[in-house]
Formats: sequence, C-alpha cells, structure tokens
Amino acid sequence: MALQHDDRLRALTHQDSDFWADLVDSVLIVAITDTKGVITYVNDRFCEISQYSRAELLGSTHRIVNSGYHDADFFRDLYRTIEAGELWQGNICNRAKDGSLYWVATTIIPKKDRQGRILGYVASRFEITELMNTRDRLCELAETDTLTGLLNRGGFNTALADEIARCREPAGGGVPQAALAMFDLDGFKQINDVHGHHAGDIVLRAIASRLIEMTHPDDPVSRLGGDEFAVILHRTLEDVSLERYMDRLQGVLERPIDIETVTVSVAGSIGAVLLDGTDTMEDVQKNADMAMYAAKRAGGKQSQMFTRNLRERAQARVSILSEARCGVERNQFEVYYQPILNCRTLEMDQIEALLRWQHPERGLLAAEDFSDVFTDAGLAQAMGPRMIEAFRRDVLMWNEKG
Repeated sequence: MALQHDDRLRALTHQDSDFWADLVDSVLIVAITDTKGVITYVNDRFCEISQYSRAELLGSTHRIVNSGYHDADFFRDLYRTIEAGELWQGNICNRAKDGSLYWVATTIIPKKDRQGRILGYVASRFEITELMNTRDRLCELAETDTLTGLLNRGGFNTALADEIARCREPAGGGVPQAALAMFDLDGFKQINDVHGHHAGDIVLRAIASRLIEMTHPDDPVSRLGGDEFAVILHRTLEDVSLERYMDRLQGVLERPIDIETVTVSVAGSIGAVLLDGTDTMEDVQKNADMAMYAAKRAGGKQSQMFTRNLRERAQARVSILSEARCGVERNQFEVYYQPILNCRTLEMDQIEALLRWQHPERGLLAAEDFSDVFTDAGLAQAMGPRMIEAFRRDVLMWNEKG
C-alpha cells in the first residue's frame, strides 16, 4: 500500500507540479536552509509577511526576523531537535522589516540524503498572529479587574512574583530598592451603606484613576478585591522616595470625590514593605498586611512601614489570642472589684469591675497586659456572657451577706 501511495503521489506531482507549488505557496510560508542555517530558498509568502525581498533573505539566516521574544533555551531546544534529525514543531514570534511582530505555527523538517545525512532544513509555517493576539487578550482579561481596569489578584500575584525574581538579580549602584504598598479605604463601608453600591463603584474607579496618575506606567497597580489596593513600586521610586510616595498617596486618597449630587471622602490605612528578594511572595504579602493593619489599629488615615519588630508584635498577638481562647474555655478570666467611695456621703455606692486573667504561666495579668484580646470580636462575644454571669453571681452573694 505504501508503495502504491508513493507511486500515485509521484504521478500527481509530475502531472500537476505547478498546481501543487501554487497551493503550497498560497497557504504556507516556506524557507529552506543549509545545515548552517543559511537561507537558500524562500517563497513569496515569506517575503510578503517578513517584508524583506528575496535578495535580502537569501544568504542570510533567520536571525534577520528574530524578534527577541524567545530566550536562548527556546532556540537551543529547537536546534538540538533538528540537528538530531527529528521534526520540530512550535509557535515562533518573528519581527517584520517595519518592526511589527507576527506569529507563525512552524514545522521544521530535516532534509536527508539516502544515507540519512542531513543536507539542510525545510521550514513550513502558518501565520497565527490574530490567534495569538486573541490568546494574549484573553490572558490579559483573566488578570484584569473589570470594574477599575487595574490588575486583579491573579495579575498582582504574577507581577509580584516577577518583581521578587528581579530583586534577586544583581543590581547596579544607585538603583532604588523596590517596595510593595498595600492599603484599604477608611470610610468606604459607610459610603456603600448610605449611598449604595453604585456610589461605592464610583469611588473605587476614582481611586484607581488617581493611582495610575501618580505611579510610573511600568509599575503594576492592582485592586485585590473589595476596597483593598496594592502597588508594586520600582520605577516610581527613581523619582520619589517611598516615604514621600506614601504621603502623596494619603493626600490623593483624601481628595473629595463627587458622586452625582453629593461629595464623599475616604482615607487610607497604608502598609509598605521593602523588597530585597529574600522573602517569599507569601511572606511579602503577609508583611505588607501586618503593616497595613498596624496602621488601621493605630486609628487609620496613616502609613506604616513593616519592621521586624512589627512582625514580633504580630506573632505575639496571634499567640496571646490563641491562649485567650483556651483561657475562656477553662474559665481563667476573673472579675475583681474596686469600691468607689462617695466623698459627700462617705458611703460606697459604686464599684469598678476589673477583668483579670489568671494565666497558667505568667500569673495574674491586668487588662493592659492582654489588650489585644478586646480587639477580637469572636473572643469578646465569647467572654461577654461569662463575665455578666460572674458579676450576677457576685451581686447575689453580696446581697445575701448584706
């Protein structure tokens, strides 16, 4: 069967050679090179898409259309494959003579003699520029926040990973250290509650526009979700210090925003961390989060740089909250009372109830030693009924004893 097929193909090729050549030329972009990669033949479609004349291409190599898009490993794999006598297939981005880029789905076949020695290579290609552009647009949409046009969390994660990798490379002198700044909007919830989500969307878009205006175009700006934003600062810091940028950012956030018939204002709790390439992406985000929430706990409307001391305090807070949850379950919290004497009547008509923690390792703790416990809504909700019940029992006991 194979022999019959070969005979039939030879017959067709002999009878209709012009037809087959025209068909190939109308569909495929074809080039033939010698074993050193020097171009010995190109068809009209190659000249058309590359915008080079046949005279310019013949005697050159494919470096003439190299776009720089692919790295050395890409071409190393390509040449290793075809030099082993194997077929190579893949998509290549080339650059035309006018500088425009075009994509081609490429198949490279080694041309061999009867002894199997490679005489050259035949490359046939289909143009797929529009297909690849559509792919890129879909990838871009997948990483874009539809409301603001900024990067979404997925896009932010990609950009942050790239920036951390860049920070690990040797840097020249005078290059400012990159940083990550994260913030959320103080007062945003009230705008949503009072004026509706449409008004909240207007605020978010306004903040996004202001961020873009004050940040270098090469620096990624993201909306992570809700009213939380992040900016990866690199090129911006060539012209302004991080401290100055955060001061300007706070001022930009506080500028009034017009919403139809009303004007609203927000502020920001901003946290920032310097990037040196030593921390993982997860650690960098945690550090920026710690700084942001430290700014929020301090009252908001301010900036906070991440420090190791801040991490130690955050870890201590996590530890004390964990211990407090166990303490509530084991009834380690007690109420102590301090009489208040009425100076006019010289009678004790009031008492002050003081919460104390009988810690199993640190002993009796006053409230200021575990103040973080009161900022945890879940713990406060669990402690409240227990404290009220303890106070009720004590009042009953006092009344019984007169």
